[in-house]
Amino acid sequence: MCMEGATEPEALQHRVYYKMGLIVYDNAKVVLVMTLILCGSLASLMTLEPRYAEGYGEGDLESVHGWDAARIGFTSENDSDSFSFHVLFHHPGASHEDEAVQSAMIETVSPMADSEHVSIEYPWFTNEVNRTELVSSVNPEWTRVKIEVNLDRDGSKALLKEHFDNLVLPDDAPEGMDKWVTDNLAIDVTFDVTLKDELIQAELLAAPLTMIILLLVFGSLVAAGLPVLSGVYTVLAAVGIVTGLSYVFDDITVYANNIVSLLGIGLSVDYSLFIVNRFREELGRGRDHRTA
Repeated sequence: MCMEGATEPEALQHRVYYKMGLIVYDNAKVVLVMTLILCGSLASLMTLEPRYAEGYGEGDLESVHGWDAARIGFTSENDSDSFSFHVLFHHPGASHEDEAVQSAMIETVSPMADSEHVSIEYPWFTNEVNRTELVSSVNPEWTRVKIEVNLDRDGSKALLKEHFDNLVLPDDAPEGMDKWVTDNLAIDVTFDVTLKDELIQAELLAAPLTMIILLLVFGSLVAAGLPVLSGVYTVLAAVGIVTGLSYVFDDITVYANNIVSLLGIGLSVDYSLFIVNRFREELGRGRDHRTA
C-alpha cells in the first residue's frame, strides 16, 4: 500500500530539488568522492587544539557579573587569584599526627607537589588558629590537605586533569584510610571528564544499537547502513566545523560538541530514514531508480 503523500514526477520536474536529484544521480561517483573529500577536510579541523570557552563561569552574563561583584566586594587582603582544591582524608582510629597517616597523605598528593606552580598546606604544619580549616573540630579522624595552583582557571584545570588519576592512596596506607578529591576546581574537572567519558560511551552504544534497529526495520544492510554512515559523516564534519569556529568566536562553549553530536546523529538518521522510505515507496509505484 502506497502513502498518500506521493507526487507525480511531472509535477516536480521543473523544481530545483528535482533537478538537483537528477544531477546527483547522473554524477553519483563524482558527488560521492567530492562529499568524502569535503568530510575529510572538515573533520581534519579536529586536529587543531580547540579554544572553547568554559561551560559556565565566563561570558557576558548577569550571573557572571554578579559573581565578580561579590568576589570584589568581599575580598580580603589574604585572598589570592589562584585556584585551589582539597584532598579529604578519613583515617579511622588514627590521628593526622601519626607518622603512617602523614606518610600516606604526602604520597597521595605527591604528583601535584612536583609542579612548580603548586603549593600545599598540610594539617600538621598549620597553626592552632587555622587548624580547623584542615582538621575537623567534630571528628579529628577527618582531615584534609589544601592544594593551591598558581595558574589561571584553564591552566589549573589542565594541571589537575593531568594528575587527577594519580592522586591515590599508597598500598601501605593505614587500614581503613580513604580519600576524596573535593572543592570547586576538582568538581569542575570531574564534571568535564565525566561528561566527556559518558558522551563517548553513549555514542559507542548508540551506533551499533541504531544499526541493529535499522536492520530489523529495513531488512537490508545497505538501507540500514545509509542512515548510520550519514550520521558518522555529519558528526565528524560538524565537530570539525565547531573546532574551527572556536578560532573565530571566543564564546563557543566547551559543551558544544555534545549538542552537535546529539543533533547530528538524530537529524542525519531521521532524514536518511525519510529518503530511504520515499525511495522504496517510489520504486513500489513502478518508477525507475533515477526517477525514484
